Amino acid sequence: MMKFFSLARNAGLVEVRDGLQLVSSSIDFSPFNSALLTQPIPAHDSRDFESCVAAAADFFRQRNERWSFWLCDDLVPSTVLKRARMIFLKHRLRLSSEPPGMISDHLEPIRRELPGDLMVSPVCDVKTRNDFSGVTACTFDLPHSICREVYQTERSWSGSMQGWIGYVRQEPVATCATVVSSGVIGMYTVGTMPHFRKRGYSELMMRYVLAETQSQTGLTTSILQATQAGYPMYHKMGYRKATQFSIYLSEH
Repeated sequence: MMKFFSLARNAGLVEVRDGLQLVSSSIDFSPFNSALLTQPIPAHDSRDFESCVAAAADFFRQRNERWSFWLCDDLVPSTVLKRARMIFLKHRLRLSSEPPGMISDHLEPIRRELPGDLMVSPVCDVKTRNDFSGVTACTFDLPHSICREVYQTERSWSGSMQGWIGYVRQEPVATCATVVSSGVIGMYTVGTMPHFRKRGYSELMMRYVLAETQSQTGLTTSILQATQAGYPMYHKMGYRKATQFSIYLSEH
């Protein structure tokens, strides 16, 4: 999913080196420039992790971009986790959030009445790209200018991510995106406009998008990273915690 941001500009890129994936959007906005581990850090040599963080810091420093490290806790030894904050602090990164990684092999039956007025459309043209950008900016409290540059360009959607936008009486109110990879369906950017929340639109949106994607791919397992607000809904839908992430953002 993070590779999506590398498509926003011609200067964006994805580079893989020595157990590390680096994604640059070429936009000076830390969440859209990311470093991720691609393999576990050996328990006998925690210096490998410090080397990875240093290499990522050097990469983004040369590109003059603020950046983020998306750490899956299960990929590093417990001794390293205890020191992770200090290691990141050396490179001016601070802990931003700790979303759990969740997985579901099948969804639980619907347990509440869901709205019947949601119309879902794939992101496929100028209007749906613009609407996806606007809803994402509001629901995730992101700068509208940054979202427009990333989500409104046709080039950004030329990769593996498929976006979806939900409308109520032609008003864009909800978003969801999927990436099919490694035999699972990744669910991302699940959000609902503030004045439409707590009515079931996000759940309805997810169920619709999953059903569509499952019918196209034959896959049944889906994964996601949960926000604190979204965790109860995902749990009721049949997702269970499988791992833990720690997201570190560079200082402004």
